[in-house]
Amino acid sequence: MTKESENTQEPIKVDTTVKPNTRVKPKAIYLMIFNKSKGVSPCFYIKMLLKSILVIVSVVFVVILGTLSHEFGHYIMAKHLGYESSLNYAHTIYVDKHNVEFVKYSFDKYQNYINKGLSFPNSDKYYFLKNKYFRDGFLITLNGILTTIVISIIGLNIAVYSDKNDKRNITYLGAFFCLFILRQPCNFFIGLLNSLILDKPNHSDEIKLASALHIPSLSLEFITSLLAIFMYHRLMNLKVFKNIKVFVSFHILFGGITGYYLWLYKFGHVLLP
Repeated sequence: MTKESENTQEPIKVDTTVKPNTRVKPKAIYLMIFNKSKGVSPCFYIKMLLKSILVIVSVVFVVILGTLSHEFGHYIMAKHLGYESSLNYAHTIYVDKHNVEFVKYSFDKYQNYINKGLSFPNSDKYYFLKNKYFRDGFLITLNGILTTIVISIIGLNIAVYSDKNDKRNITYLGAFFCLFILRQPCNFFIGLLNSLILDKPNHSDEIKLASALHIPSLSLEFITSLLAIFMYHRLMNLKVFKNIKVFVSFHILFGGITGYYLWLYKFGHVLLP
């Protein structure tokens, strides 16, 4: 054997194929795409695209079902308190059909007395109903927020328990419901935008409750936003999400904005007027 043949070395082969059930980090995905690694099967890119679409579509449904469940919380409480109620794509409407004509007639005829807090014919009944509507309105508004929070907490607990027991599909289901809570920081952001930049009035449930409690208008939105951030942080640190949290978070943001536009501005009023 010659010296030249002894020094000849076989080229080093690097296996760049993606094994099944291997969790790929976002950084690895980036490197594989932009380095154009020849070892990555085209099926990998197709799978990643399908997963991206699945996450985005799922978050769109989170927005839709989260909105409807929130409104259903208002609806149930209004029904419980005896009001004639109806629910549409983004609002709950309720009315006291037994007294609506009396209240309207009294207000139209005795508005000056009412503004000054004076007595007038049947004023005791009018003021009683006015106080009742205030209390009931507070409870109806509160129940929508509580419904969202309770569903999200249940979802997070399901996700945490399932993740510990390596039940991935159930973890995803729990995460789906946990994401309902993200409407809270969304409301807070919109409230800040309206107050500080657009100079528009805010009509969110949290601001209505804050006004009734005589506390700063954005205080409840801020508190519930902190709760939402804590819950989301806990969710993203589960085993199933920990190594892909940036990838998932980006898709959640994109899906949330898409769902917000599609449901509240494009199709919601058509599908559920």
